[in-house]
Amino acid sequence: MKIIPKKILSIVTGTLFFLNQFALPSTAWATGYAPFATEIKTLNYSQIDIPEKFGTIESHLQGDGPLLVHIQTAHGNYEAQQKIKQILSHLHARYGLELLLVEGSASELHPEFLQFYPRHPEWNQALLDDLARRAWAKGAELFLAEKPAVRALGIEDPEPYLRNSEAFVSVLLERKKSDAFLTQFYLQIERLTGSYLNDRLRRFLKDANNLDKHYSNILRKIEFLKKNALTHLDLDLTHPARQIEWPMLVRILKLREFESRMDLPALEREQKIFLKAIRGIPPEVYGSVKNLLDRPLSGHRLSDPETGMLFEEMVRHLPAGFPYEKFPQVNRRIGHLILQSELQGDLLHDEIEKLHLLIVDRLAETENERLIVSLLSDFKLLKDLYALKLTPEMYEIVKRKGSELRPSVLIQKILGINREKRVKNISFENANAIEALYEKTLLFYREVKNRDQSMLRNIDNHLREKKADKAVVVTGGFHAGAFESYFKEKNFRYVLISPALATIEENDAYADTLIHHFKTPRQSTLEDVYYLSTPRSELRALGRDPDLMQKEVFRAIQSWRQRQGAVPDAINREIMTMPYFRQAHAR
Repeated sequence: MKIIPKKILSIVTGTLFFLNQFALPSTAWATGYAPFATEIKTLNYSQIDIPEKFGTIESHLQGDGPLLVHIQTAHGNYEAQQKIKQILSHLHARYGLELLLVEGSASELHPEFLQFYPRHPEWNQALLDDLARRAWAKGAELFLAEKPAVRALGIEDPEPYLRNSEAFVSVLLERKKSDAFLTQFYLQIERLTGSYLNDRLRRFLKDANNLDKHYSNILRKIEFLKKNALTHLDLDLTHPARQIEWPMLVRILKLREFESRMDLPALEREQKIFLKAIRGIPPEVYGSVKNLLDRPLSGHRLSDPETGMLFEEMVRHLPAGFPYEKFPQVNRRIGHLILQSELQGDLLHDEIEKLHLLIVDRLAETENERLIVSLLSDFKLLKDLYALKLTPEMYEIVKRKGSELRPSVLIQKILGINREKRVKNISFENANAIEALYEKTLLFYREVKNRDQSMLRNIDNHLREKKADKAVVVTGGFHAGAFESYFKEKNFRYVLISPALATIEENDAYADTLIHHFKTPRQSTLEDVYYLSTPRSELRALGRDPDLMQKEVFRAIQSWRQRQGAVPDAINREIMTMPYFRQAHAR
């Protein structure tokens, strides 16, 4: 990504503020910032905020249209559903968000169906929690059970949803075949790695793989690459001049440096004096500056370029002799906020991948070594493809690779490397079936993309019909890119939130539940095993079996009651009169 002088200027707010904090090329000081004054939008950072223990604000777009808060869910992840419930409760209590939009449904949800024990809310919540662990109740429903007055509407069209559903389950039903192929494929790569790679390259790949396997913290990966870049490429990512080629990596390392040098008690004391000293600036600028400085250190995304422009506007209104040097901790805090606003996750990911490949290319000495490294990269991509865990960026890579990623092509490559017969070749089984399954995975992702358009259209329709100026939508993370682009173009106020997860929980139990309950594609669901608050008529329209669902939910409730051991028989008999079971028998 190129950084032009205006972009460089948005990192700083005059030489007095950051000259000692963040050394920049001299071109940064050659461009005046007066033109920005007419472009600044007053930025109200109190518009949407959430406690960091609930989630992270990934994106924050300013606009003049309705406010849409988009929460990304992790399907089948119990912790994610609990955090989504907490986020929804916070948004409802603090910002009055009363319209909830959800994927996986095509009509209005009915919170009254969730009242299994309406006279015993503590039992009702415990039961729903148990159903959430089974992936039968989701964060939206956990929230609706407590706030039934909130309007909840589905955003699906049944036909594209059902086509996507069929593709999803058809891939899951053949998971054993894909797992067996991937195991064979990786075993052959490991054999080649041991015999064909030099020691330095083998050690680097092993360490990188261990980091990917055992640590979800991206900062560990960045520190690892920083060290190896200095050793093998003579590339110092802490040098400011490197920001031209590596803007995101340089920024994130500078953020860490700022944090290590920040004295929080001293910052708190300084900040009170600083805010008094700048009281003379326009109230709307002062209010936004104060809101930003009052935020705790976090990973929340801030608006770019508005954050840098806000502090430029602040400096423009301060006297020429303002004593910036008296506020070193505030200076670092402002530098931290501006750099934080400029971080972009997709660009950071691209830089990490690019740097990894540069190091590998320097360490690889033969064509075979480069081919093996390429196959390792393709293996990771293929593994996520068969597991239906691609990100939108990864899906774009799959499309660009085209036939290069086909299992038949990769098998020929892996056998071609071993012409010298240094290791024993594996005989790949079910090659034709694996090739056909590859096509099914691509069909699944094409149908996911098709659903984007219908969901976006339905969100627009719901907002217009309900005359709503704000809403919350909950979808899987794969839809985030399309949604953000669409609402940016429509000039919405848009906030993207990810739930805070302690671990990345695998969805094996969730997938097993799907395979166990739905033996044919037409009986499947896509990302949701059940929507407990969905009417029977819609369940049928979406290809679900209401009778099977009824039986399984009742069985789950019986199991829960047995474990409680304290629910009186009279209360047990109540359950068949509750709304969920009454509607189940309605024809």
